[in-house]
Amino acid sequence: TDSNPETYWSAAAGTPQWFEIDLGAPTDLGTFRLPIGLVTPDGRVVIDVHGSGPGTGGAPVLLHTFEATIAPGDVLEHTLETPVEGIQVVRFTVRVMRDWVILHDVEVFRAAS
Repeated sequence: TDSNPETYWSAAAGTPQWFEIDLGAPTDLGTFRLPIGLVTPDGRVVIDVHGSGPGTGGAPVLLHTFEATIAPGDVLEHTLETPVEGIQVVRFTVRVMRDWVILHDVEVFRAAS
């Protein structure tokens, strides 16, 4: 989440793996973007995106599942049809990825006003 596509996060292991982003305050969520960099293994991926916070009563809610075949340079992106209000924590769970789980600059955006 450092806006630098050259850096990446690696679990140093295979699936399943997860990580969370705490947005610091409840936010009306709109879009998720996962740029696929040169280090991320190509092939099939399945990544669940859950959100939790005051808007969900604290319970995690499935917001989207990315299911795709990826290659370096691709971008997985999803804009919620209806923004989800009051999300503070976003969890990405990688269920399928070839080799080690490696992701580049994950982006989470507020809903457009």
